Amino acid sequence: MATTGLESFPRVDLDAPFTVPEKKINSDADVVRFQRSVAFARVIAFIELLNGSIKGKTCLDDDIPSNPVISRLIDLLDALNGYIDEVPPSTGPRRFGNVAFRTWMKRVHEV
Repeated sequence: MATTGLESFPRVDLDAPFTVPEKKINSDADVVRFQRSVAFARVIAFIELLNGSIKGKTCLDDDIPSNPVISRLIDLLDALNGYIDEVPPSTGPRRFGNVAFRTWMKRVHEV
């Protein structure tokens, strides 16, 4: 039986409680702690799974199986990417990130 690589990801029950995301990275030490976390490892593993799923594809027009959920996710990512053009990075000082990100996030919440 072939493995998908998803075995290391925990199953989440449909009735699991949702926690509103909140900012947790406020310093360089927080970045380092995140880079050593299980969450970071899972994000990287997910990206690697996505990369592996398109190996051997030569063109974006190749037939890649999809479903409505994936199509909606692609639409969402396209919209978020469009906001990047609408809210360019600030050229001002940056201690813990670019202040334009706040404007970008405000735009995301408006949708």
